Amino acid sequence: MKARHTRRKSFSDLLGPLSRWLHSQVGRPWNDVYAEASVRSNLAQALIHLDDIPAACKQLVSASRSALKLESQSLLSLILATAAHVLSLENEFQWALICKEQALQCLTESGETLSPPDQKVFDEHLSYVPREAIDSDALPPVATTVEYLSRHWGSPYDTASD
Repeated sequence: MKARHTRRKSFSDLLGPLSRWLHSQVGRPWNDVYAEASVRSNLAQALIHLDDIPAACKQLVSASRSALKLESQSLLSLILATAAHVLSLENEFQWALICKEQALQCLTESGETLSPPDQKVFDEHLSYVPREAIDSDALPPVATTVEYLSRHWGSPYDTASD
């Protein structure tokens, strides 16, 4: 007979990462912190629902539209990497390649480095996309890609309202 677990995570153990992230945001305007937290929440929900593609897609569209408004290149790169993964699962390889290149481009342009957990997610999702090259001069603007994702995945958001 298996022994029962004697140590379970307490509620404070689960809130530790959130608490550390909030402490790292001290000094930033609250609206910016709240907006970034919303984007990260939508991205986390998409990652949780990757086995349910429609639910993941709706979360990704919401996160990508918010990240565009925030002009957060590093968050946008994570979202595009996840979108590339989902598109490759749907056999939409051309758009998966576009999202992959744009994710890499956003990360390069931001000049930021991702945290180790974010970098792991980024690398893992891009590993699902074919290794074909695409001409970076032929890439559409990121906003066009987000609009395509909204239409392709049937976003509940009206693209004309933003």
